Amino acid sequence: MTENQNRLAEAAALATQFRDKRDAEPYLLERSADALSSVDLDGESEATRAPTQRLVLHAWLQLLHQIDDAKAIGFDPTRVPPRNVSPPQEDGRVLLPGAAPEQIGTPRYAKPIARRWKSIAAIRSTSTARST
Repeated sequence: MTENQNRLAEAAALATQFRDKRDAEPYLLERSADALSSVDLDGESEATRAPTQRLVLHAWLQLLHQIDDAKAIGFDPTRVPPRNVSPPQEDGRVLLPGAAPEQIGTPRYAKPIARRWKSIAAIRSTSTARST
């Protein structure tokens, strides 16, 4: 296998890994793009240059398709989740947002916190995919 074939195989393997572990490892798309960027078409002979160019172009188009698929539909980067969740009012006490969960005696506080963290995780994964 030539060096360019190794790079194309590496890019394909990383893209496949991303497809399997999309939410856990968004950096795989970036590594796949790096592998494709390192293909040296000038080093190819006249007989192999055109087929290698087609393979590289096809790999780039597949990678771009995966990046588009990874973006969340309707993602709005200007809509960020609140910095802190406002705790519920209990027994006439009003706690400030960001109060520790142990200061609050109700489990209702856990659901808004979980939604906030889920929203932050979604924004991070989509932002990572957009910056790739």
